[in-house]
Amino acid sequence: MYPRLWLSVVDQQADAVAERHANEFKDELESEFQKAKGEWSEIDRSLVKWGSASVAAAFATGHLRMELPALGFCIAGVGQLISTRMKRRKFMQTVPLSVFLDLERRHLAARQARYQAGASFR
Repeated sequence: MYPRLWLSVVDQQADAVAERHANEFKDELESEFQKAKGEWSEIDRSLVKWGSASVAAAFATGHLRMELPALGFCIAGVGQLISTRMKRRKFMQTVPLSVFLDLERRHLAARQARYQAGASFR
């Protein structure tokens, strides 16, 4: 009787400790995921800032004519897109939690595709 009682008390304590450790791990993982998500968003924000600053400068100086400046903007834009893609690739290779970002992105894309497929049948 006593060994069985002792084992049940030990098991309950082990379960409580395991539960506490699991919750601490979950909280830490969520915190790190939010940091990684912020870093990923910063890559996107830098691209948007570049594009909006370039267009604003073109409007402000009155050089927004669609001939030669447009070509320069396109060339610079392609360079910026390539740079952003390289930053994203490096991020995916160096940040382990980026796998969760990728899963989230794929999940959202699949959900949007399902929604659009359902909306097209209405």
